[in-house]
Amino acid sequence: RVLFRSHIISLDVVLSSAWGDLLKPSAREFWKDAIRRRLVAGLIGGPPCETWSQARERSVDAHGRAPRVLRTAEYPWGKEALRLRELLQLSVGNSLMGFQLEAVVALYCVGGIALTEHPAPPKAESSVSIWRTPILKLLLSLPGFELLHLAQGLWGAKSPKPTSLMVLNAPGIQQDLLQWQVTKDVPVQTSIGVDLAGGWSTAALKEYPPAL
Repeated sequence: RVLFRSHIISLDVVLSSAWGDLLKPSAREFWKDAIRRRLVAGLIGGPPCETWSQARERSVDAHGRAPRVLRTAEYPWGKEALRLRELLQLSVGNSLMGFQLEAVVALYCVGGIALTEHPAPPKAESSVSIWRTPILKLLLSLPGFELLHLAQGLWGAKSPKPTSLMVLNAPGIQQDLLQWQVTKDVPVQTSIGVDLAGGWSTAALKEYPPAL
């Protein structure tokens, strides 16, 4: 009888500056090589959503201000003529999303399992979304991939938070998730604008509700 021991690893620069910093080419190549060698069986990841958020399209305080729109449907990887700070945000977001997709493709090639989480596509077709980019459309056309939609509010988030999951080789995951719902009613509270402490209300949504 052959026994296998599995480990859950959290990739975070706070936990490891060497292997958790996915902005480093050496770290990215280390993990992609581990996937190719079948040392990694599966991956769950969510590329940063701050530069993709549709909240940027709305006026969110008394003066009608909001972070600027950095991506559009025409320029999903970044608009022209941006500030240096905004370009840095885009660079980080694009690099981390790039690693996620490279890792997913590597897992596809070795028969692994993967889940990519990101906000659901906005209702307005003119709004940018990773799910409307050619690379995501291509992946979702391949066998083994499916796109699921859910509201994180059903698992305890304070607002609906519509979310999409690109799932690879995990056909029963939707039924598994339903077992952990904490409510049948989607919350009506919104998370747009500035909270009482002066911070962005969307910041709290960067963490998944515990039930999810």
